[in-house]
Amino acid sequence: LKTIEHLTNEFKNNLKDNMSYTSSIVTNGYNLTKKVALKLKELDITRAQVTVDGPPDIHDKRRVLLNGQGSFERIFENIKNTHSIITISIRINVDKTNINRVDEILDYLENNGLKNKVSFYLACVEDSANSCTNPDCFETKEFSIEEIGFYKRALNRGFNSIYIPSSNIGICGAVSNNSYVIDPKGDLYKCWNEIGRAEEKVGDVFNGVKYNEKMTKWLLYNPLSNTDSKCANCTVLPVCFGGCPYITMKEKEGQCSSIRYNARHIISLLSNLKKADDLMKI
Repeated sequence: LKTIEHLTNEFKNNLKDNMSYTSSIVTNGYNLTKKVALKLKELDITRAQVTVDGPPDIHDKRRVLLNGQGSFERIFENIKNTHSIITISIRINVDKTNINRVDEILDYLENNGLKNKVSFYLACVEDSANSCTNPDCFETKEFSIEEIGFYKRALNRGFNSIYIPSSNIGICGAVSNNSYVIDPKGDLYKCWNEIGRAEEKVGDVFNGVKYNEKMTKWLLYNPLSNTDSKCANCTVLPVCFGGCPYITMKEKEGQCSSIRYNARHIISLLSNLKKADDLMKI
């Protein structure tokens, strides 16, 4: 937290008069206490994405502390104590081994007074490092079916959170000129999937950015140059622009967004949600 405070103050000190500052944080939520949330808000860090890996027993096997204990209960206690201070979105990581119990997260939200006070969405676990072929990971089309089914059940229970991908014109920070990932050593990378692979770094915080071949491959990235016609002719191209650049460059093919397969279902759910909201106002 001290590092976040120091960096934020340095960023703000370098703003021009007509510039404002806001930021968000991705966290496992374990140390997101009320005191910490108040400090983040003071620093204009107004949004937090908190990740969970399923209901308590599954989460605690995947996100275990050094002493062998789990982390789920403390994370949710922190969410209860901080959701009124900063905006919280819960990312629920799913694969084929925990998808059948994902509705238990809805139970937890309901039983702890968090229903419609925090947003949530499903995120498909991916083997982005390609360290192995993981049979537990969903194919995009498979995930789209599970995703829309989950949102339907949530809406039927009175939850009003549906994750809708917005137009992604910027594609990804990795292909943006002024976006970098900084590792603990101070090395600069364009993509967080490459963190720790020194041969992929594009400079460091001590000597600045190097416009080497590693940098130019990102800055010259064209979302359609290495993808087949399925992207060029896809009706939801503005949502993903070919998907993750890292995967596109590695696999020579764009990674589809789940909305390619369930867009019509999501529109239908939104329509039903709007009708229900209109009825409540009568």
